[in-house]
Amino acid sequence: SACLVGSEMCIRDSMNDKVHLLLIDDEKNYLLVLETLLTEAGYAVTALNDPETALAFLEESEVDIVITDITMPVKSGLEMIADTREEYKYIAIILTGYSEFEYAQQAIRNGVSDYVLKPLDMDEMGAALEKAVRLAGDSQYLQKREDEAEAVRSRTALPPLSEEKVTDPLVLRIVAYLKAV
Repeated sequence: SACLVGSEMCIRDSMNDKVHLLLIDDEKNYLLVLETLLTEAGYAVTALNDPETALAFLEESEVDIVITDITMPVKSGLEMIADTREEYKYIAIILTGYSEFEYAQQAIRNGVSDYVLKPLDMDEMGAALEKAVRLAGDSQYLQKREDEAEAVRSRTALPPLSEEKVTDPLVLRIVAYLKAV
């Protein structure tokens, strides 16, 4: 059975039912080390060094969790997630050497499950994967994250105001005034 990095908690019971991770990082040495560590931890791992190849892989294969670097040539990991997560329904973890707030904000808008800084602490990665594995099994979570990400993208979490549902006379007068102006 597959067990998490630095943890005794097993994530799948069947030997053939491994969690499938897709790693994407343009730093090939870093990618190789991470692939080796996660494979030894019992995950089924596919390691690719660019988002375009990853997109082609996603079209052909089922993936539970995508772990991607943010900054890569041609297309960032965040752009790849924004373009693919909704269609392929995976849990996303971002790897980056940057701790800037803007990256974290963009990651949240794209429904990223976790944000792990480089150089990588394997305990931190283990915790992020543990969380992602739990979430990958929870389809309600996926729908909730999608709804939250859509609300953030559209910059509103409120439905449009319907006059039929408004009963407060003051609010009705304000609405009538605003329509007249």
